[in-house]
Amino acid sequence: MSIVVYFTLAWLLIGYFIAMNNKMNLMESTVVFLVTVVASINVSWILIEEMVLIQVTEQAEEYISYLLNRSVITPLIVMIGISLMIRSENGVFKAISYVGTVVLLTVVNNSLTYFGVFEFVNWNFIYDIIYFAVLMLIAVLTYKFYHNLYDKEAVKQT
Repeated sequence: MSIVVYFTLAWLLIGYFIAMNNKMNLMESTVVFLVTVVASINVSWILIEEMVLIQVTEQAEEYISYLLNRSVITPLIVMIGISLMIRSENGVFKAISYVGTVVLLTVVNNSLTYFGVFEFVNWNFIYDIIYFAVLMLIAVLTYKFYHNLYDKEAVKQT
């Protein structure tokens, strides 16, 4: 059942990201997506395989759900959150977008425990909130750094 839910969620997020009015260009989106994927994969590898803080199921269907969440859903939610932050002029809406994205990431990740994909050994949802807040911060800083670098290169060429 979890694979159906996460596969559908992944396609809905892909469709929403394509259809939304995105202020990031293709290069910025690609860089943010790749940095988020690399960070997500490395942190999950450390938490699951090295530190054994989270136990992942060995059933193939549920493991695919975990992979979809880690490699597709999490980066897409982060990119949608950054897009909402970029579009907003108001600092309050930026903060709401940031916090909302962190909460959504935490809910989606914790739903893996509901479906039996995860079992928290020495981990809880507070650590998830901290992890996703740091992941969002890394993605926002990556976007700002790349956007500023892109703007400086455009100025140099004119």
